[in-house]
Amino acid sequence: MANLIKFLNPETTKHALDKKVTIDFPRGYPGMSGAGEECLRKRQYEHHFCEKGEINARTQRIFSVGHLFENILNNELKELGYEMFGEQSNLTLLDGRLLGHNDGTIRGIPEAPGTIHVLEIKTMNDKSFKDTEKKGVAKSKPGYMIQMQLYMQSMKLDRALFIAINKNDCNYYIERVYKDKNIIDEVLNKTIDVFESKILLTRLSEKRSFYKCSWCNYKDICFDSAPIEKTCRSCIASNFIKGNTWHCWKNKEDMDRDKQIECCDEHQLMEAFKNNGTK
Repeated sequence: MANLIKFLNPETTKHALDKKVTIDFPRGYPGMSGAGEECLRKRQYEHHFCEKGEINARTQRIFSVGHLFENILNNELKELGYEMFGEQSNLTLLDGRLLGHNDGTIRGIPEAPGTIHVLEIKTMNDKSFKDTEKKGVAKSKPGYMIQMQLYMQSMKLDRALFIAINKNDCNYYIERVYKDKNIIDEVLNKTIDVFESKILLTRLSEKRSFYKCSWCNYKDICFDSAPIEKTCRSCIASNFIKGNTWHCWKNKEDMDRDKQIECCDEHQLMEAFKNNGTK
């Protein structure tokens, strides 16, 4: 006879491990790592704190595993005698409005011993790794390519070293990336649109059933005019300054992330979101 207790009782070890869920607004500042997002409207929703997101326990474990693999690779590179300059967290573009931090820089690789490279490390499952290995990072993972381009622009470097780690078998895919001004200009112009547009930007697809739209945290807001979160960032009286700082011209004060979330009673929804209303 089957043991029904394990199915009926939620207080199991697996339940305890899986129940940790974080629900919050985005981190607060526009990052270079997200600048490669294809959907400008999604970036606009994120920028104005239109909806909270959910990070479940499995996703948090994936992040943690990624950090472990990165540490292993960094130790290997140091053992080989390469110069490692470590993570830099003060990278900026667009007068401080776009921020970033890279995995570090490296010098002394055999392909170009005297050249300092931006170092970017990514972990991937087997399918994603093989696709990157076959097509190269620009075609397989354009978001990662854009991320490296912005790091190079901020650091005034011309080369990046991309290393992908296969989480299934621990193989590496390594590619040198060259700076591309055309990519950088296009992404920065689109980012300015996200920061400054008073109307809704173009979405990735007009079909709600499109697979990337069906996965999106903002699909109900985007396609069904669902109410958005009431925050200072969605208010007509707020202006984005830089980093995670916004200014309220009604109260004449700069607001950090906590203040932006609190919101006052005089909230007026931005014109871009007039079809949504607030929660």
